[in-house]
Amino acid sequence: MRSGFKSIFVEAFRPLSEKPFRNLWVSDFISNIGLGAQILGTTWILIDSNAGPAMIAGVHVAFTMPVLFLALLGGALSDIYGYRLIQLFAQLLMLLSSSMLISMYVLDFVSIWLALGTSFIAGIGVALRTPAWLASFKALVQPRDLAAAVTLSSLGVNLARALGPALGGLLTVLYSPIATAVLHLVSSFVFAWMILLFGQRRKIFSSSRTSLSSGIVDGILYATNTVVIRNTLIRSAFIGVTSGAILSLLPVLSSMRFEGDASLLGLLLWLFGTGAIFAAITLPKLRNLFDIETILLWGTVLCGFSLLSLSVTPSWGVSVPILIIGGVGWIAMFSTLSSCLQIVARSVMRARTLAIYMTLGVGGSAVGGLLWGSLAQYTDLTIALAVPGGLLIATNILKYFFPINERLETV
Repeated sequence: MRSGFKSIFVEAFRPLSEKPFRNLWVSDFISNIGLGAQILGTTWILIDSNAGPAMIAGVHVAFTMPVLFLALLGGALSDIYGYRLIQLFAQLLMLLSSSMLISMYVLDFVSIWLALGTSFIAGIGVALRTPAWLASFKALVQPRDLAAAVTLSSLGVNLARALGPALGGLLTVLYSPIATAVLHLVSSFVFAWMILLFGQRRKIFSSSRTSLSSGIVDGILYATNTVVIRNTLIRSAFIGVTSGAILSLLPVLSSMRFEGDASLLGLLLWLFGTGAIFAAITLPKLRNLFDIETILLWGTVLCGFSLLSLSVTPSWGVSVPILIIGGVGWIAMFSTLSSCLQIVARSVMRARTLAIYMTLGVGGSAVGGLLWGSLAQYTDLTIALAVPGGLLIATNILKYFFPINERLETV
């Protein structure tokens, strides 16, 4: 049994043996910790200002909404002008976001809308950076390790989602939300510096050159005319809208039903991230045992079950195993969908394909956050959690109309 566990870990972490990937993965992880801390600090500004459920959920919406409008632009720019350049520009936006939040406190001018604006700017940075970062994997690791690299990326994001908010909650309680912005400022600089260092060691630019408008149109046509990509994107959109209720409503659940402070919100997000970490470690082995549709089935069921259970959870202690289960389902869904597109998409179209995936999946989560937050505002938190939970499980019906369980190869 010990050798079995060892093989699982070796397969899951093998991409980190590639030094360029390891350097960028670690710096991206550090940057995401700072980002997660700042998002929690921003959320607590709204909670402390007695904002309603819709406004509190608006932090998640403001952060993810840019993906709807700018991810495809980021993917096209990355394919045309190079992954490294776009990532550097995105990090400048991250630095601007944290600097604005710091200035707000230094000038003693606390504004709910300005706080939401800092999340929106950070979201723009994520929307532009992520397609370039994901599309570079195929040049950074061996082909056999591509799916594991995608899962490791998700592991880093979710580990940061666990540590960042927990650290952000602690900093907010001990000091103020400005401390979370300082952490994000420093961590963003670390990632920008590592991108510069990495660029000197190994080139990861795409060789594709075309006009920006043509590049966007070509990407859309390629995605819509390729059956397996089109089906994956459609499934991503429905999963994104329904599963977005977790992260958007968790701050509302923490502050209003559980009556907790920033540290409790950080703890709840840490529990969710812990489940995602467990799934990320075991997914490479599970992919050898089960097909894509089976993994998606269990991912949606677990995440949907988590939402349904949270809708009637009376205290935060009861939510501990529920959030861990939700994190397992979350990473199973999105890591599987993303790795599928990584394998299938042609290199010159990869960033644009992944950008469309972000637009529909992550952007769908923003739309869902706005929808479910409004539902909680005007009806009841129980309904706002239960409805998307049931709908998320029901998305499995789509496999009969938009199947993606087939042999994956570049098309």
